[in-house]
Amino acid sequence: MLTVPCRKIIKIGRGYGNDLILDSGAVSTQHALLIVGHDGQHLLIDRNSANGTRIAGVDDGARINQKMVTEVEEIFFGDVSRTVGEIVGACE
Repeated sequence: MLTVPCRKIIKIGRGYGNDLILDSGAVSTQHALLIVGHDGQHLLIDRNSANGTRIAGVDDGARINQKMVTEVEEIFFGDVSRTVGEIVGACE
């Protein structure tokens, strides 16, 4: 399991209990977690979502379980995309 010194945990999904709510039927209610670390290194974790979490340009678009990401990377939650920087900025 990957570890990262934690500054904040951002819950991402369609449900109202999330820090970042994505309004799409392709996004699971509790889709993913982004563990915000120091120095721009963050840990992205899929929460067993129905349509998966993918990182643009990584592993030919394969679904990830968990992966270290930087602020410039584009993440796909089902059919919705956001950069890591957009997610962190929206939840500060």
